[in-house]
Formats: sequence, structure tokens, C-alpha cells
Amino acid sequence: MSTSVLAPALDIYWGILNSCGLDAASLFEEAEIDPALVRDSNARIPYEKIIFLMKNSVALTQDLGMWLRIEDYWHPSQLGALGYAWLASSSMRTALGRLQRYLRTVSSAVELKYQEDEKEFTVTFSFKETDSARFGRDGSTVMIFLTLCRANCGKEFAPAKVSLAQPRPAKPDEFYERYRCPVEFDQAETTVTLDAAILDKPLSSSNPEMARLSDQVMIRYLADHDKNDIQNRVITQIIEQLPSGNISDTRIAEALYMNTRTLQRRLKESGTSYTKLLSRVRNDLAMKYIREKNLTLTE
Repeated sequence: MSTSVLAPALDIYWGILNSCGLDAASLFEEAEIDPALVRDSNARIPYEKIIFLMKNSVALTQDLGMWLRIEDYWHPSQLGALGYAWLASSSMRTALGRLQRYLRTVSSAVELKYQEDEKEFTVTFSFKETDSARFGRDGSTVMIFLTLCRANCGKEFAPAKVSLAQPRPAKPDEFYERYRCPVEFDQAETTVTLDAAILDKPLSSSNPEMARLSDQVMIRYLADHDKNDIQNRVITQIIEQLPSGNISDTRIAEALYMNTRTLQRRLKESGTSYTKLLSRVRNDLAMKYIREKNLTLTE
């Protein structure tokens, strides 16, 4: 999958531009982004066009803090199935796991790395493109992340600390007010540090069935948009065929229109095997079921 962003996510930018008194339609046109694509749940926008849009917008406003208005315009539908899976997660730990695993469904321009100790959980944002930090890329990404956290944990949620790999803005107070924590600028990496104590608290918005269905949608989406990702394609078929109780590598191979030997070879080349993937899916499902309070351990 080339570096791109899910088109509906740009609905956030449209709202921000208009709120800043800018002509969103004209700026989208200059960036060669068709506004109609924002309503297409399957469309993707090349990342370079989004950076062009951000660069022009900041040039007009001279305000890196404009992107902090993201929390005023966010809706889960703008992140596709990932937005709903996040909201339906049983805890922040499971939500963060989904975000790391399926972020590519929304953006292939950034990856997440996690580090945890007894007191803190640190999220590091690793961007594929290096120059766009000057246009507010890092600050806006962190704002999206914190908006997601507040959707699950409440509007008063605040991280322990934020570090940004972008220049110190003329009005840093906006960042302190929106993030509600200490903020460091001009750092080597962009990170958000959370209190580890929140990770395993049950979330009132938890909906295991909705989370499971959203996971399936995202797995299919990734398999569809990355034909070379043999692992995701196999996982998709395992999830679909497990309920039948009659699952095998032969049946999986048939569903993927290849013979068993080809399937085994391609999985080996990708560093895994059918047996390993089957165990992984069963383990993931088992852990999800165990966390569901409405099921007994026997069930």
C-alpha cells in the first residue's frame, strides 16, 4: 500500500479550514484533492497531497495551532472501522493494540511503537516523511490520538507528557490548553506518555461483538488493499472458517485460489506458517472471550 490516508479522515481538515476563515474548497482544489472523495469510505488520498494542503494552510494562517481544533471536528466514522473498534474496545490496552495493528487502514504514513514500565506507557509516532513536521503534522497527529483517548476515558483525560518533533510555535499556550499537560518542542521524536494505571481499567463503552466485527472489516480491508500481504489474507479466511469447525490449510488455500504447497511456501517466505497463524487467531479470540464479562469461563 503506497503512503496514503483514508479519504473520510480529511473531513476533519475541511471543518478546521472553514473555522479558521479559510476557503476549504479552494485549498482542496489547489492540493488536487476532490472533496467528493471525503464521502467515499473506500477512497484514499496520497499523503503528499495532504502535506501540500497543510503547508498552504499554515502559510496563510501562520498558526501551527490551527490543527489542534481536530478534537472539535472528529467523528469515529472518519476513521472507518478503526474508529468504531477503538470505541468498542474493552480497555485502553486492547484499544491501543488495535490502533497499532490496524492504523494502516487509516494512514500508512505513520507507525506506532509502544514502551511500558510500571508507571508509564509511552507511544512513539514514527513518520515516513520527515519534512512535514514544520507544517504541524506532529501536533495534529497527537491531537487525533488524544481525542481518541478522551472518547474512551472521558473529556478530562490528560497524558503525563507530550514531546513534539516540530518547532516551538508562536502561541505555545494553545498546545498546553488542548493537551492539558507539559509539552516539549523541537524534540528528536514525537511521543505521548500515559499513566500506565489507566491501561487495564474496563471501559464503559466496551462492546465485544462490535469490536470483533470491526476487526474483521479491517482485516479484509488490509487484505484487499495489500494483495502481497499473504498473512492478513490467511488470517481473514481463518476467522471466517473457524465457526464451521472444519478448517484446514487445504480449505484456506482453496479459498485463496492456490494449492496447499504454494500457500505453505508463501507463508514460509513471510516468516510464518499456517499452524502459527491458526494458533495466533485462536489465542486472540480466546483472550477476547475471557475479557467478556457476560460469558462464564466454561462458556
